[in-house]
Amino acid sequence: MAAPVQQLATLAKKCFDKTQGSVSDELLEDVVAAMNKIQANDLKFDSSAVKINDSTGGAPVTFIHVYKNDIFSMRIFVIKPSGRIPLHDHPGMFGLCKVIHGSVHLRSFTETEEQDIQDSCFQHLRENPSVLKSVHLHQDLIVTSKDGCCFLTPREGNYHEILPVDGMAAFLDVLAPHYSQGRECHYFEELGSNVLSSDVTDVGVRWLKQIQAPSDYWCDRLVYKGPSIKS
Repeated sequence: MAAPVQQLATLAKKCFDKTQGSVSDELLEDVVAAMNKIQANDLKFDSSAVKINDSTGGAPVTFIHVYKNDIFSMRIFVIKPSGRIPLHDHPGMFGLCKVIHGSVHLRSFTETEEQDIQDSCFQHLRENPSVLKSVHLHQDLIVTSKDGCCFLTPREGNYHEILPVDGMAAFLDVLAPHYSQGRECHYFEELGSNVLSSDVTDVGVRWLKQIQAPSDYWCDRLVYKGPSIKS
């Protein structure tokens, strides 16, 4: 019987293959079910192999490449106690995130229809509206290795940030299609509560401002030790 990670890869390839025309809800449910079964030992992930050098300026995040083809990518991210995955987007992508070690605080946002900024302190941002995204909160929750995966679509929850809770955390990440030239990651910050939509009763509207890649986010690398994956 194929290893769980191979089963996941096979289903992801079938689900996200563009030649199928569109992503089937039934196939996506199969991918989510396979993702939910993945545990750290299925990937031969050893948390003791991760170097934590917070006091000496070590990388706040460790990246482990698992697999990549023309359709999707699979990676493991290890967030060290003082690290984070900053708020970022996934242009036109589906994404699944399964915690395999520790727990994380995940916040995600869904883009809304464009609205107006009323607060005078932020009127200068209207001159460059491409750097602003009007969003509402999609999820704000603690996720552990005992929980099922979280996932995003090109529309729902496409902006998210991930922080570790009570120590180091790790998660398996599947993106379809993956980041590539022409499909790049953008980083954002949430503007203050004094930025309001034209409908002042809509307290759920928030604004994200595009920023440069945060200086406190970079990765070192570890070699994947788990089962090989065949295309």
